[in-house]
Formats: sequence, C-alpha cells, structure tokens
Amino acid sequence: MSSDRGAGARAADEDFFRLLANADTAGLDNLLTDDFVLIDVFRGAEISRPALLALIESGQLRFAPVTPMDVTVRLHGTTAIVS
Repeated sequence: MSSDRGAGARAADEDFFRLLANADTAGLDNLLTDDFVLIDVFRGAEISRPALLALIESGQLRFAPVTPMDVTVRLHGTTAIVS
C-alpha cells in the first residue's frame, strides 16, 4: 500500500508541474487543496491557491516546463512529502 501512495504522490507532483507549464487553471483548481500555498524561493513569500490561480489565469505568471530530477517521496502516516 505505501508504494501505491508513493506512486500517487509522485504522479500528483508530475501533474502539478505539467498543469503549471500549460497554465491549466481548471486542472490546478481540481488538483490543489484549499489550504495550498506556493513558496516563492527567491523572496520566501507565500502565494495562496486563489492568488496563484488568478496570476496564472491573467497571464501575469507563467511557468516553463520543468522536469524534476532525483525525486524523493517520503511517507509519514497519511501524508506524502515529495522533494
């Protein structure tokens, strides 16, 4: 079961990056939880789910395709952390 959860978390991570690159706000809206936050690694700021979706939909924020490397999934109870 835990390898299934790890595979599911990895698939969700891949979906996230694909949806970002495609500016698919409907897909992101479906994928992300209400309490989702994106951390701006340059400023250390948090971007809420509604703010992220609004910025992408308006075209103010765009993402290039990303191919994550050396992906690790850690399972902690019912939570999976993908890094």
